[in-house]
Amino acid sequence: MIKRLKKMAALLLTAACVLTTANSVIAANTDSGVVTAGKSGEVKVEKILHIAEGTTVPDVKYVYNLEPCSLSSDVLTVSTPDAKASKSISFSKDDKIVDDKVTGEVAFDLSTEKIAYPSAGIFGFSITEDNSSAGSVSSDSLIKKYYVLVYVKNTDSGLAIYAVTVQPFGEDGKPGAKTGVALFEDTYADVDSEMTNLTVTKKVTGEYADYTKTFNYKISFSNPVTVDDQTIQMVVEGTHGNSKTGQLKLTKKKSSGSLEFVLGDGDKATFTDIAAGTKYSVTETAVEGYTASYKQVVGGTEKESVEGTSVPETIIYDMGANSVSYVNKYKDITVTGVVMNNAPFAVMIAMAVLAFVSFIVIGIKRRKR
Repeated sequence: MIKRLKKMAALLLTAACVLTTANSVIAANTDSGVVTAGKSGEVKVEKILHIAEGTTVPDVKYVYNLEPCSLSSDVLTVSTPDAKASKSISFSKDDKIVDDKVTGEVAFDLSTEKIAYPSAGIFGFSITEDNSSAGSVSSDSLIKKYYVLVYVKNTDSGLAIYAVTVQPFGEDGKPGAKTGVALFEDTYADVDSEMTNLTVTKKVTGEYADYTKTFNYKISFSNPVTVDDQTIQMVVEGTHGNSKTGQLKLTKKKSSGSLEFVLGDGDKATFTDIAAGTKYSVTETAVEGYTASYKQVVGGTEKESVEGTSVPETIIYDMGANSVSYVNKYKDITVTGVVMNNAPFAVMIAMAVLAFVSFIVIGIKRRKR
């Protein structure tokens, strides 16, 4: 039995089409609980491109080839039908990203109306993906091929499909669990875009504002789901002795982190080498007497001004500018002059008036007696 399995494994790696072991195939035919693609003969191919929101979907095309194939064993012979087909799934910048992914789907028709099966039996097909036109899209899946078994049996009205099974095979040649859909997945991260930058600027206003004053900031970043490692660069251009450079390295284990910097009136902090889809948030340390507000530009779209010191978590887009502009306005001062300085004397005068009134009232009461 062991020698037979080894022989079968060798065939799986070299044959144009791969078949699971004889025991698995028989189980697929007899076990009513096995997952199948149904009896219609339609086999769906689904493509998932994992891509973080804020990233422009690349123009890529995936081609799926359906080919008949057969493999014989001591227990089972899979017949080869005469059928070949190719279908494609394409993505572009107009596709909408939902839950950090875009999806596409096609279907192959293996019904008896489409394919002239010569007789009842078990017929084998392979579905492979050609991603040669995918460009910089990286594949993170070992599944490159699926094997499809179509079970055809005799009925009173002629040949009919009893069941269809779909089974993935990894690069190691080991079969996976049977499924109803041939699913292929890839990951795309736009780490080379020149547009994935972020700037934070500062402006101080107010007739009594101190234009030499600086304000403390903390900015936090977190990796998108499609990026394991990135190093974000920081350059602070200051005119108050607060120029600074720094960097933040994010990894799969440490997917979030923060940097601190200082800005005064007219200063700017620039952050570069950011992967699209990265999220950031900024917090300014509040200073007494100054009211803070900020205005964001997100992916080239300017938002409304918001009063406050903390910018909520925001996605960095790879198309259009990304920025935060802080304004700190110093409170107005009311000119009161000597009024405030003579306040103690005003209190004394009020007390004297009260004492005088009390004296008059007491005098009136005595005369009445």
